[in-house]
Amino acid sequence: MKRTYGFTLIELMVTVAVSAILLAVAAPSFTSLYNNTSAASAIGNIENSIAFARNQAINFGRKVSVCPGSGSSCSGNWINGYIIFIDDDGDNTADSGTETLKVIQGFNSKDFIKASSTLITFGMDGMLSSTSSISIHYCPSKKNSEYSKGISISPSGKIASINTSINCN
Repeated sequence: MKRTYGFTLIELMVTVAVSAILLAVAAPSFTSLYNNTSAASAIGNIENSIAFARNQAINFGRKVSVCPGSGSSCSGNWINGYIIFIDDDGDNTADSGTETLKVIQGFNSKDFIKASSTLITFGMDGMLSSTSSISIHYCPSKKNSEYSKGISISPSGKIASINTSINCN
């Protein structure tokens, strides 16, 4: 008897069908995993940058600000990225006489960021110049995503995670 190696057409079709069914079941799980990971990573980067700005204000003993924008100017849209700069002249803008500490590139253009302020400024004591808390929400894919993440910055400069009512509307 001659022995042949390989798969029959029926075995191959059954394998492809089972693979297709498993992929169809797993795809939505991958989307939710991606959205959750994306939001957690983005808000973590924002949180680290805010903490960096606060630490620099304390270390340098100077006023340090964070504003949304790209390059060297504040634009008002956090999704395009943001700038961390020393604001010695107190004009709350990143201009030609400003020392830029860090420029963070933009996020996924399909995502949304909602912030309660377009400028976050820390004094030399590490406290916010604002007397009220500032919140930042990151929403992957849509403004009311169930995977949205957020942080709150208290007037004392403490950064905390927000776990309820997070949306970018």
